Amino acid sequence: MQLALERCIIRPWRLDDAESLVRHANNRKIWLAVRDLFPHPTVGYWLGEKFWGRGIMTEVVTAVTDFCFDNFPFRRISAEVFANNPASARVLEKAGFTLEGRLKNHILKDGEVLDSLLYAPTK
Repeated sequence: MQLALERCIIRPWRLDDAESLVRHANNRKIWLAVRDLFPHPTVGYWLGEKFWGRGIMTEVVTAVTDFCFDNFPFRRISAEVFANNPASARVLEKAGFTLEGRLKNHILKDGEVLDSLLYAPTK
């Protein structure tokens, strides 16, 4: 766990992040994989396509989840992913989340009605 925390430095947004944020977020593949609004209070994440497939998000989700349970009186953390996004579901599974259910016809994205998958950690 210490290694994951050392590698996952999460800090508040800064104005000089704007250029990088726009460069990575301005990607249809990213837009197709996230809700139209940021989730709250569920876990939500996205990563620039250039960085996919490196295990970065698994480390981040694991570290953030552990931090939240260790430092706040949370009883539950959950996350939903689109059923057509197996990579994001795999991130959650590798971070210790388990599939709790499928919400049929739950999301309208890009003119398509999608199922979403509900995950929560097993901790």
